[in-house]
Amino acid sequence: MQEKLILVVDDEAAILQVLSALFKSEGYTTRCTQNGAEALEIVAHENIKLCLVDLRMPNMNGMQLCGQIKQIRPDMEIFALSAYVDAVPQEELQKKGFSRTFTKPFKVDELMAACAEIIDGTGTPAPGGTSE
Repeated sequence: MQEKLILVVDDEAAILQVLSALFKSEGYTTRCTQNGAEALEIVAHENIKLCLVDLRMPNMNGMQLCGQIKQIRPDMEIFALSAYVDAVPQEELQKKGFSRTFTKPFKVDELMAACAEIIDGTGTPAPGGTSE
């Protein structure tokens, strides 16, 4: 059985802890980091199926990180997860490579369903779909 591996990148440790526990309770394995450079290392060396990225982080923001992840793994599904999703036009998020966006505070059931679509192959979320 292949590992259900999700990468979560957020500069808030509390968000990483909550999402890690949530995904673990659903049978997923997570890698969590608070910075883009470490996220790129993880993407380059591990079989990540899905990446959740905060848009506003120090040093490398989520838009920059998404672009760099897509250079390494063009097929990677990446969800934007941020309180500031509405500050960036949806077209710009799609162009950069985000396949879905979730606004904090997010609805857990919607986030988990979208992740299951990618990880478990229960379908593919509509490109650029949003959730508030």
